[in-house]
Amino acid sequence: MGRRAHQQWPCCHRQFLGSGTFKSNTWGPTSATPRLEDRTHVPTGNLPATFASPVNEWYSWSNDLRRNPDIRILASIDPSSFPVGTDPNHTWYSGCHPVPWTNTKYRMLCANANHNARDHASDTPLSSTFASAFRNRFPLDGPKRLGGAAQRDQDRSIVRS
Repeated sequence: MGRRAHQQWPCCHRQFLGSGTFKSNTWGPTSATPRLEDRTHVPTGNLPATFASPVNEWYSWSNDLRRNPDIRILASIDPSSFPVGTDPNHTWYSGCHPVPWTNTKYRMLCANANHNARDHASDTPLSSTFASAFRNRFPLDGPKRLGGAAQRDQDRSIVRS
């Protein structure tokens, strides 16, 4: 969701996403190394502890997601990635920047995966948002979790034990 959406639906961003309003972004779009924080969710269960992300414009939010007891951060940008960004006015040098997270009050997943790099003058893509296993598996495995498949699979394995 863009900046304008945050102004139009503050309750959605404060309560549902848990993120609060848009705070800042990196520029230009760059790669980062996310570090898994929770492997119990289907979208992150098959990923290594750290992995290369595709090039993104990364977003940060006004709320610290770690302080919200309903939010479970699945992965965040690893400190080895800093600095993230190429424009000195839009570069992050530290901080907690969640990549995917979930709000335990709802069946939802959020992903900080925005857009790739592009040469706007020639309208030519310079990277692909779908250039990593994380980005490609997340939209496929996420609905499994939302539909309860992960819990059903876990229940079946307990019954078989």
